[in-house]
Amino acid sequence: MYRSFNQFISQNDSLDDSRLQRNARVTCEFEDYFDINEILMLSERTPVVVSKDICRLGFLDPTSDQADLRKGTQLELPLWLAKNLYNMYSVDIQLPKAFSHFYVNIMRADSSCVDLKRLQPNYYKVGRQLMALLPIEAHRISELLVTTFKGRFRKITDGAQNAQIEETDQVTATFDNDERAMFLEGQKVIFDLKRWHDKTRRNKIHTADLVVNHRKRKWEAHYNDSNISGKKMNHSDGTSGNL
Repeated sequence: MYRSFNQFISQNDSLDDSRLQRNARVTCEFEDYFDINEILMLSERTPVVVSKDICRLGFLDPTSDQADLRKGTQLELPLWLAKNLYNMYSVDIQLPKAFSHFYVNIMRADSSCVDLKRLQPNYYKVGRQLMALLPIEAHRISELLVTTFKGRFRKITDGAQNAQIEETDQVTATFDNDERAMFLEGQKVIFDLKRWHDKTRRNKIHTADLVVNHRKRKWEAHYNDSNISGKKMNHSDGTSGNL
């Protein structure tokens, strides 16, 4: 597969500088080559339509036994491959099912009920990739991502604050990978805060006995001085009255 793809690239050296610049800009955007999560995201299937005949890539279409990909063929490719072919003007990228009008309406109604883990495990990252690849759809995708996140944010935070560790898999069963990471981070913060409270409660600072005794003696001395002063005043008042 990779050898045939490299052969195809070498046969298309006639791409002008503007295409190469566009290819480099879009391909590198949002990507970290050594990040396993990024690799998994770029492996998600993306629907495309072949816009011209492509030599020696017919094996990408499981329904065809031809050596070449024919124009108009509809198939799903890994996102990394779809991006490269798109930048070579060989395919047109279509919106995945998670970004279709049907799911747009569902997200606007109540996004918290959607199982993103099954629908699109890297929903937000794929959406950002599509925004870079499809400028015409970028604004609509951006609004959809914000709407979806707003509708699901409360569910994420409530779960992070109240769910026990053994309930993590159950609570995050419908979360996409970014939401799950956010949930785990929030849960860690809550546990760290509880641990800090427990630690301060156990290690509460108490007043030293020496200080307590010193304050007690000081108070007793002050109390005795006050009593003595009061008695003297009463005695002097009685003496002046007799005179």
